[in-house]
Amino acid sequence: MIVTVLPKLVSKRTIAKIQGKLISLDLYEEFVKQWFEKEEEKMFANNVSTEVSDLQKEYEEYCLKLATKMIDTAKTVVEYTSSDKQNQWKNFFDPNNARTTTIRRGAPLNTSSKFYSFIHKSIQEYFVAKSGLRQVQQLTVKLDDSLNCSFNEHLIVDKGVFGFYCETIQRYPEFKKQLYQLIEMSKTDKRVSTAAANAFTILNVANESFRNKDFRNVNIPGANLSLAMLDGADFTGADLSNVDFQSAWLVNVKFNEANMNNVQFGEMANILMDSQIICAKYSKTQQFIGCSTGDMNIYDDNYTLNDPKVTIIDSANKNIVTVLRDHKDDILSLAFSNDDKYFVSCSQDATINIYTTCNWKLIHTIRHKSFTFIDYSMSGNNIICISGGHLCIYSSDNFSLIHQFSEYIVSSAQYYQDEQYIICGGNNKTIYIFDVIQRKLHKKIKLECSELYSVVLSYDNKYFACACDQQIQIWDFATYNLVTTLNNHSTDVFTLQFSINNEYLVSGDQNGSISLWDVKQFQLVKQIEAGNSVISSLQFTMDGQTLMSGCYDNSVRFWEIDLQPPIKQLPGHRAEILEIAYNSCKQLLASCSVDGTAKIWDCAGSLLNTLYGHSDSVLSVCFSPDGEHLLTTSYDQTARLWQVSGVCVKTYNLSSFALTSSFKNNSEFALGCFDGSVIFMNINAGETSRTQNDGRIERVLFSSDGSLLAFTGQKINLRVVNVETGEIIVNETNLKVKYSYLAFKDSFYICSKRDTINYKTAKKWEQFTDRFENVSEAACKEVFTQYVSDGKYVKIVDKVCIAMFSGSDMIWIKGQHSLNMSRCSINGSKNLSERNQLLITQKMQETE
Repeated sequence: MIVTVLPKLVSKRTIAKIQGKLISLDLYEEFVKQWFEKEEEKMFANNVSTEVSDLQKEYEEYCLKLATKMIDTAKTVVEYTSSDKQNQWKNFFDPNNARTTTIRRGAPLNTSSKFYSFIHKSIQEYFVAKSGLRQVQQLTVKLDDSLNCSFNEHLIVDKGVFGFYCETIQRYPEFKKQLYQLIEMSKTDKRVSTAAANAFTILNVANESFRNKDFRNVNIPGANLSLAMLDGADFTGADLSNVDFQSAWLVNVKFNEANMNNVQFGEMANILMDSQIICAKYSKTQQFIGCSTGDMNIYDDNYTLNDPKVTIIDSANKNIVTVLRDHKDDILSLAFSNDDKYFVSCSQDATINIYTTCNWKLIHTIRHKSFTFIDYSMSGNNIICISGGHLCIYSSDNFSLIHQFSEYIVSSAQYYQDEQYIICGGNNKTIYIFDVIQRKLHKKIKLECSELYSVVLSYDNKYFACACDQQIQIWDFATYNLVTTLNNHSTDVFTLQFSINNEYLVSGDQNGSISLWDVKQFQLVKQIEAGNSVISSLQFTMDGQTLMSGCYDNSVRFWEIDLQPPIKQLPGHRAEILEIAYNSCKQLLASCSVDGTAKIWDCAGSLLNTLYGHSDSVLSVCFSPDGEHLLTTSYDQTARLWQVSGVCVKTYNLSSFALTSSFKNNSEFALGCFDGSVIFMNINAGETSRTQNDGRIERVLFSSDGSLLAFTGQKINLRVVNVETGEIIVNETNLKVKYSYLAFKDSFYICSKRDTINYKTAKKWEQFTDRFENVSEAACKEVFTQYVSDGKYVKIVDKVCIAMFSGSDMIWIKGQHSLNMSRCSINGSKNLSERNQLLITQKMQETE
């Protein structure tokens, strides 16, 4: 499409002197226009007689109606046979109607026998959005004449359609006003409630911020407000039935007297235990949840466990059924039998305990070596476990040992569905596949990684996934070939789980981050922040609709995954993003890229300005403290000072390109250069002084009062200087401990290792050693308002801003890490389910 359309489109824009960048909507409009023109020319060239006065207009009307009907009936392909006189598609495809046939031939359709579709789904989505634009205009002008339109009868769910609506807002500002007008109309006229819900969803997808807006008495049932920025919004008296608030920012929101029937938050109230969650498991019927807990005290890779126990919880009401205290050491794994009649637990105390679930009595104990894993086979006839690092198979009838694969050391195990094989992860970074019937090793796969933490097999036996360091490797089970590698975690991935319906893979790491992947495309569906500590356990319910996690922060949490995934995704740069910066004063975000541009975003995720001017990659961005200016440095050996409105006010020519920059105050800043120089600059006067150092300077940062400057570089681990006197306060050259990120907090210098991204601090650098004092996660969030990065993903962590960059795309995930409902009010709310009532109460208590 681009090849055929772009030259003519650019030529038209040049002649008409049209400014601004091209967007997808422009390309599709031009493509459709050219298509209609060519089809009309064919008609005239072939002397086809028609009764249509304006063919191109008729082509368009036909496409608008057909695309809308197809999207309303969830179809991309239509089947039509002329023998079916009552077929709903007769008006579009009846071969006996000459007029219909003439117009159909001019539409961009694929036709094959009795099947019809648009030549590409995006063409269908384009026409749906264009039809919606018209319908919105009609609804806001002549309401009674247009109430039965598709926009007011069907909720929009297609992501491609949303993309065109977002660009329509960008191209036609009046459309945005009309969407707000529909929302306002719903306050007094419930007949437009579906249209208002669609309008709200479109604005949300377009990253509109709804802060402090008056939505009292709106009627928006079914609106998708996932990830919405709703801080301070007032929904008093509103109809919010079936609204999706998944991962929304609901601070100070008023839900008083609102109809909250079947409102979706994407989460359920969590269970807080009195110690760390080591393992959490559902029973097969989902009636019970078993949680093994204990407080681990770690000292130099050795640990002791206080109060090991298993708590059995009723999953419906989250009440404790019983507590089992028969083990004396760490309880690492749990399992329920397939009929839920038995429950087993294994421990480092070299025992397996078997209980009946009717009265939770201990009926048998197996003693061997320390146990680290246990599970039932698919048939329930066998129990597999790992004892002393060896795979063992026990009979579930008499609990006798059937076989032990004693020559291999393994750490995880899983049966195939046919129970002929067991797949295991080995401590020596090796996948073992054992033949149970032949009682021998069937296949061995050596992996390239530092640590192999977990191996899991999909329930259709198509893939197996391996947690290798910070990556997830996906292997084809039939060919044993590596399919793909998933990268989203910044710390080691400890646990993996496929959903039983084979739709999802979930992964959890040591920093409390959970990633949900689509198994069909192996794309990230969403990321969840489950706490600030190790994810020890992940499990889907049998129906695949709920995800449960256990974490070392003593919590068991639940997420619903059948809802639509968060729908906001922002177009980013055309090439890799190199750095981002955040200004808390103006609540602005800046990004820079290899594509030679910088972009400025607001906290709602809306792109405010793109800064053009550099002739090469933009290497760094830095806001002035007051947020009025942005400094950029580039490979083109210049630094540019911009107003946040997008105007370049100053260009500084440099002798070497600057890799990093930092403001001392609103008028002074420092540059760290590739040639080793640190240049002190004044906004108006330019360079005021410089110091020369060995090796390139990779990071510079002023303390908050501007009295100190810290920098790291190729040959400098850390140097901190007094700006006024030039005195070197810290000069660390131990290059074995490499720092890539710096921050100041009071008198501390807080650094981050490039390899581990751990937050560390030392109070007295004069007595520098390799031993550091850990800083709490809360302190890190206060300090790292700039960024932390794992080299592939960059996050902003702040009370008002969370964003992620992947390659050249920016994915706005405000609130996606956790649903924030602090200080919201629900006085007099109607039809609020007991489950949601409990969740809201818990969320408000967590933030008090």
